Amino acid sequence: MRIIARYRRWGYRHWGFLSTLLEIKNLGLMGRVDFLLDTGAGETILGEKDAQRIGLTYRNFPRGRIARGVGGAAKTYRIDKEVTLYMLTSTGQYYSATRRYIEVLEETAQQKIMPSLLGLEFLEELNFKLTFDMPVRAIYLEQ
Repeated sequence: MRIIARYRRWGYRHWGFLSTLLEIKNLGLMGRVDFLLDTGAGETILGEKDAQRIGLTYRNFPRGRIARGVGGAAKTYRIDKEVTLYMLTSTGQYYSATRRYIEVLEETAQQKIMPSLLGLEFLEELNFKLTFDMPVRAIYLEQ
């Protein structure tokens, strides 16, 4: 099975993004979220802008861990609800992966610019191999 990701401009260059439909059934929420493929991120995290766009009132949930990275540290909120990601495969079918929870990153800057991140733990849990095909500018998650 092969899931298709794409290069997209973010900031000064192109990065690998995986387009998903994210669903939190218990909250009646579903919306499109493009995750930056970030193998340097230990955890998958939903960006504040994406959380707001799909209607997730994340501040009603308990605080999560402090997220640390190159840009500094930021608060997170832990959404202890089952989260399902639907991803398009190369055959036009949808593949789904369900997680027990997700954390939302609260940005301190006025301008909300951080994308949602698909971390290394996601690839490990599902035994995905990440393939970059530079000549056609495509990225695949394969099992």
